[in-house]
Amino acid sequence: RDYNQLMKSKQIPWNINTFAELALEYVLEDTRYIQETLKWMDQEREYFVKKLEKLKIIKKVYPTQANFVLVQLDEGKGTQLYERLLKDGILIRTCKNYKGLGDQYVRLAIKSREDNEKLLCSLTGI
Repeated sequence: RDYNQLMKSKQIPWNINTFAELALEYVLEDTRYIQETLKWMDQEREYFVKKLEKLKIIKKVYPTQANFVLVQLDEGKGTQLYERLLKDGILIRTCKNYKGLGDQYVRLAIKSREDNEKLLCSLTGI
């Protein structure tokens, strides 16, 4: 028997260790930190979306309340953009295998201002 395979088949997809579980309990109690993080995300999302909407490479930026944004490219393919940005050390998510979307769509994570600026700069240069 392959016990390793058996264990993997019974494992939950997003398992965490005991230390992470304990840390999570304390983090969820820190309501001030949660509120500050939500406020920061709202501000960074608004900034990031406004900048994305001005780029020629992007046809449409979809409204979001998440920590990522879905965009439709004006021309080209998401897989090509993925390869190009990877050369700059930037990882994006193509949506070619998302039901109802295609290779003209990509998902961009909202990160720190510095990381967002790096992505915006790379997108501007394309």
